[in-house]
Amino acid sequence: VELANQVGADVVETVKSKIKGLSVNIQNILAVMACIPCSVDVSVLKELLLTDDALNENEIASLLKEASEEGMLIFLAESGHYVLAHDRIREASRGYLGEKEDHDQLLLHMADVLQRLGKGSKMEWC
Repeated sequence: VELANQVGADVVETVKSKIKGLSVNIQNILAVMACIPCSVDVSVLKELLLTDDALNENEIASLLKEASEEGMLIFLAESGHYVLAHDRIREASRGYLGEKEDHDQLLLHMADVLQRLGKGSKMEWC
């Protein structure tokens, strides 16, 4: 069990170092995607991102493609969405949420967005 924990920790550290080499916008996208259990479309992801410089949907789609080419995401052709390629990527991406206050602010923002988008719609999750 100890060896498995050490190997798991090493994998997460390796993934973190790879993420660190990606653009800040991709780091933010991965951090947001790490907080949701399923895939979302680009328009929802745009709303979920909490960034100073608002990205348009084409820019986000381009960043998702780049993250996929780096092995962080997998493109699901049937839905047209991207998902994190592995749980260790999810774990490593959560490290880019910043301080606890930043993490809490992002989660509150995401909850507000999802509640607003879900009102009166038949939006399905996962």
